[in-house]
Amino acid sequence: MKMAQEAGDKPVQAKCLTCYADMHRSKKEAEKAYSRYEAALSIMSEIGDRQGQCLILSNMAKTLVLLKESQKVCDCQAIDVNQKALTIAIQIGNKLYQMRCHQRMEDHYRCLGDHEKAEEHQELAQRLKFEMELTCSICGTEFATTDVQLEVMPCSHIFHALCTPLLMTRGNSRKRYCPRCRSSVINRPTLV
Repeated sequence: MKMAQEAGDKPVQAKCLTCYADMHRSKKEAEKAYSRYEAALSIMSEIGDRQGQCLILSNMAKTLVLLKESQKVCDCQAIDVNQKALTIAIQIGNKLYQMRCHQRMEDHYRCLGDHEKAEEHQELAQRLKFEMELTCSICGTEFATTDVQLEVMPCSHIFHALCTPLLMTRGNSRKRYCPRCRSSVINRPTLV
């Protein structure tokens, strides 16, 4: 951090502040974390890094949940910060951040008892998850639910490494196809 300040490297300063804030948040030091995130957000806004702003706003929203648990803020602040992060995520086209914002907003609205808004955000998150193809077409489970190795087919579709042997042994031994797009799979998939 000190070297970044001396060199005037604002992006690195913001990333350092974000790392410090993440450490405070992991230690449940929400107030310290939030002030560091605010400083990092200020720098990211100054340099125009919208991806960085979206990431920091998302982390600020998580921190506000910790502050809400200690009754220092209300749910509306977390919703406002999530809405700002969602707006930026939509503007830059980052579907993963959009999905995460919708998931957090679903949780907030459920806590507030607004089931209609919660279901709206749940539906939007599910739609984004489907668009991003975050499930294995062979077994149907989500990639993010377990820490397992993935394989990429020559057509760029992704599956669990444990599922692809099932794919390779089905049907005609000479012709194998991707279950997503039905393109021919001649070579063994690439491990990721």
